[in-house]
Amino acid sequence: MQILIVEPEYLIALEAERILQLFDGSEITIAMPREYLAVLKDRTFDIILIASKLLTTPEAEAALRSSHAGIAFSTLRREELNGIAGWPDVPVVWKPFDDAELLAAIENAARNRTAFSSNI
Repeated sequence: MQILIVEPEYLIALEAERILQLFDGSEITIAMPREYLAVLKDRTFDIILIASKLLTTPEAEAALRSSHAGIAFSTLRREELNGIAGWPDVPVVWKPFDDAELLAAIENAARNRTAFSSNI
């Protein structure tokens, strides 16, 4: 499984990487906010874990939607824990991460990707 982590705080990205290494056979890439759009143009991913605060432009939203990856958002905003407007059924996980909650969010994102792909 190819996983992309996009997080403005590098230490938080490293923590996510540590947790997600529990998925055997996963290849994890960390991209900083300034570079992730270019990374998405060059590579495909099964799952993208991205900080919700990076959804600031139509270009960013379009890149995520066109990636056909399962998406999971990370947040520090309590009001987003029940979901993000315009992104139904996309899991949102609280930072700092709880290992089990992050793994569950990524598994949910993988299921959503599978469901999305079968509806195309």
